[in-house]
Amino acid sequence: MLVRANEKSATNAGGAVPFLESDALRLPFANESFDLLTAAFGFRNLANYEAGLREMQRVLKRGGTIGILEFTEPPPGSLAIFTAGISGKCCRKLAERFPVMLRPTNICRRL
Repeated sequence: MLVRANEKSATNAGGAVPFLESDALRLPFANESFDLLTAAFGFRNLANYEAGLREMQRVLKRGGTIGILEFTEPPPGSLAIFTAGISGKCCRKLAERFPVMLRPTNICRRL
């Protein structure tokens, strides 16, 4: 996939964007390298969520933005009524732990 992504990026009129593989808990970038960080359906695969957030914060410029898209839908007949409450609590706990980069109003919308 990385080979194909790099090939497609090379034809981008705005210039090539390099794609690479690395450990999300030890990113190969200098401190405060990025204005924006995004993760879609990958954060759940981190071995250590707190370490992953710390590493994201390390490479994020002051005043930068992090966007994490993660969700799952509980199976029918499960304790789905409690899932939204638990998810909301998790979001709020993350926001309390990392207030610089996470805002409850941004990450805890309708869950």
